[in-house]
Amino acid sequence: MGGGGAIDTRIGRILRSMAPSPASRASAHATAAQWGAVAAPARVPVAPAPPEERRVRRGRRRLVVAVTSGSALLLVIAALTVATLFPPIGARRSARLQAEREVAAQLQPGERLIATAYASQREWTDVFREAFGILVATDRRLLYLSVPPIPLLRPREAGPTELRVGSWNYDASFTLEPHTFVFGLVRGVELRTPIETRRFFVAAGEEPTARRIARAAAEARRAVTDVFERELAAQQTAPPEVTTYITHIVRPGETLIALARKYGTTQAVLQQLNALPTGSIRVGQRLRVPQVPVDSTVRDSAAPPPP
Repeated sequence: MGGGGAIDTRIGRILRSMAPSPASRASAHATAAQWGAVAAPARVPVAPAPPEERRVRRGRRRLVVAVTSGSALLLVIAALTVATLFPPIGARRSARLQAEREVAAQLQPGERLIATAYASQREWTDVFREAFGILVATDRRLLYLSVPPIPLLRPREAGPTELRVGSWNYDASFTLEPHTFVFGLVRGVELRTPIETRRFFVAAGEEPTARRIARAAAEARRAVTDVFERELAAQQTAPPEVTTYITHIVRPGETLIALARKYGTTQAVLQQLNALPTGSIRVGQRLRVPQVPVDSTVRDSAAPPPP
């Protein structure tokens, strides 16, 4: 037991020797206070900026925001302009090849090609981006086949490529004429119908072919019109071959069909002789009618009127 107390006494002396003295503690406190004063200087109250300076700062911040937003908007507009004016690489050739392959499938049995030309269109539905295709004149109609441009905001769906097909028969009402666009800088042809106007742009090398298509369409439409007029003339009844015609003044109660029976002809002939659009006549109207024998006129006058 005595040995243990001696050991504790020696440990206590060692610990007391290791503890700092009051002088060293005071020196340490002074050093810490000095370093604290250097590292953390006292805060000096800052006076608020005058109103004029605050307005200048706000104006600068707004200018920076406006310049940044304007630059971003200009970049978007420039990107859209480039995408509108310049198609993707290879889009022109790919669209033309697909349109050429589709022409054969669109032709009807016995339909014959007259001329073809590469053409393009810019529609507002495509944000005025160029859609390439082929303009075709056949012996029956005018065709335009094109591939729509690649969408800007979404990828093109997988599957067969979409094709747009326009067809105008020569018996329809339309005109196709050479035309210049954009102050004469772009050449092509313009299609006009009673309900729409479509513009087809062609390259300089395709201009002669486009003019040939316009001429072929005009000639085919004239031929169709001539055939229609001949058929219409053949359907009309020719007036009877008589030596003379007389004038008949319409009296009350007379009708055109009754006068036709009276003068041995038909209502259609009387309408043609007198340029009557309908079978209506009025009292006192002077009509040109074929002359018939007197006995026939007397006999027709004695006959009872038609029901």
